[in-house]
Amino acid sequence: MNRRHAPLALTVVALLAGACTPSNDINIGLKDYATDVVYGDPTPSTTQLPPDPVPVASLSPGFPAFIVPAPPTPDPDTGAFVLPPPLPPVIEFIPDPCPIATAGSNRIAVGPKIIGQPGVGTYKYNQQGSFKVGAAAPVLLPPQGARTVKNVKVVGGNATWDVEIVEFGIKTVTSYREYRPSGRPELDGLYITRVVQTAPKRTSEEFTPIDPGLRIFPEPASSGTSFRSTANDPTRGTSVVLEGTVKDVRTFDICGVFVEGWAVSTTLNVRKPLDPAQGADDFTTTAEYVLSTSLGGLIIADSVQQKGNENGVVIDRSTISTLADLAAG
Repeated sequence: MNRRHAPLALTVVALLAGACTPSNDINIGLKDYATDVVYGDPTPSTTQLPPDPVPVASLSPGFPAFIVPAPPTPDPDTGAFVLPPPLPPVIEFIPDPCPIATAGSNRIAVGPKIIGQPGVGTYKYNQQGSFKVGAAAPVLLPPQGARTVKNVKVVGGNATWDVEIVEFGIKTVTSYREYRPSGRPELDGLYITRVVQTAPKRTSEEFTPIDPGLRIFPEPASSGTSFRSTANDPTRGTSVVLEGTVKDVRTFDICGVFVEGWAVSTTLNVRKPLDPAQGADDFTTTAEYVLSTSLGGLIIADSVQQKGNENGVVIDRSTISTLADLAAG
């Protein structure tokens, strides 16, 4: 397959950064995979919500963003969504420096549990897709993106780290933690413990659930394993319910190396304070991500789709991203 894509048809916000495109597509679709990340929990919430939010206070639709970065933010003065101009057409292909994996290439196998932690540094991802906010024309996601792993620590045998993504002037920092309580295998796995988004001239948004956080990967992993996680941030009145299924093992050619990972399909329902002047949310996100246990829990590929109405703004975005190179800058 062509290992360097030209204009990327952005139907949502996803991250595909960098060098060579893997020879094994993630092949994620709304009908084929149950990676649903649904914003707007249909079940009643017992979470105590804070006072009515200030109009246009939301930094990004669908917050907290799950894995992927946020779309452009509303103008702080008018509240209108100002999208960047479309990317110019790509008229020339850039030579791909990555080799293609062969039968004799190295292979990074997958195991039932995460080993170690991700390496510090900035990882390139190939990305494609688009997003549409309100009545504006769809905007393409840049063909290359990056995710920076930092603040890696190990406390009591459990690793924690942050992943930073900057796109369209918005910084999204997601904090992860391995959690393996003794004698509680139903709780073992990888958790999201915090999501923070910031942008110039905007009030930051944050989701910091009560310990241990939102479980996104169960351990030990095996095909067909289903799990459910509920996370609440009472300070900000946001609650999240995630239902997931470990599907199977996928293999990707990442710059000449075969890398295996667990494909996880999820449904995420988010309930958060709304601007009463704008009306209720009706927002659905579907996503599937592939996690490498041998690379310390690094997500090597994901596909995310979001459609619906949030605070009166229609959102339609769809993206695919794949790790391009194992070497972090």
